[in-house]
Parts: sequence; structure tokens; C-alpha cells
Amino acid sequence: FYPHGFMTGTLQAYARQFKTSVDVLGIAFTVLETASEDIEHSPEAGVYVSGLFMDSCRWNPERKVIEDSLAGEQFTPLPVMHFLPEEHHKKPEEWYAAPLYKTIERKGNISSLGQSTNFILAVELPSEHSTDYWVQKGAALVCALND
Repeated sequence: FYPHGFMTGTLQAYARQFKTSVDVLGIAFTVLETASEDIEHSPEAGVYVSGLFMDSCRWNPERKVIEDSLAGEQFTPLPVMHFLPEEHHKKPEEWYAAPLYKTIERKGNISSLGQSTNFILAVELPSEHSTDYWVQKGAALVCALND
């Protein structure tokens, strides 16, 4: 399970497909309304990602924003997302860059490549609250609820 390699491969595949430099690519994120079992084809570009969980927040499918978790609900499933590489990507101003971790243990060692062994990347999600609001709540995404 090496998500850093998966994301690098996603960027490299896009760069080859569209004949651009991987160095100018970022990632645009879209939460889909389609359930994973209803997806019949891969996207023309980028990847669909399912199986992520939201920690200390939840997705509101009607309003299409992240919101506070319901009482007693720490982890909620995040719907399928489209991770789409994009040249010169800039985070939308009102969106929260939620850190994505492999596990709920939000710590990791720094690898020989200078990367955390647990942190993967920041996933941008629409929000009606400031980044400070979500940081204070500890809102994040995780790939697995246990090791």
C-alpha cells in the first residue's frame, strides 16, 4: 500500500496523455454523486478514488460542502472522488485543504525521500467555514480506520 506512488503515477499518466510537464501539475478534486458500484468506466483523465473516510467532519450531499460531524459520529465515509490533474492548479479560495492520512494515527516517520510515512496529500473540499475552523476541529481524511 503505497499511495505516494499511486499519486505520482496518476500525475505521470496525465502528463504523458496530454503531453505536458509533470512539474506544472496539481490536482483538482470533485466529490461525485455516483456510488462506486454504479461507476462503469474509468475517467478519461485522472482517477476515481473511493473508500476514504472523513475524520471530525462529514460530507453534505445536498449542499455539496463539508460540515460538522453529527453527535457521536467521528468517522464518516466520503463519497467517490475524482482526482483530476490540472496544469497550474490553484486551490479554490473557499475550500479546505484536508490532510489525507493512511491511518487514523496522525503521525508518521519521515522517509528517506523526505516524505511522511502517513501523510499522503491535501485534498481540497468545498466549505462554508474557514480553514482555521476545520484545523481547530482536527478535520482530516483517512484511508483506513485501522492498521
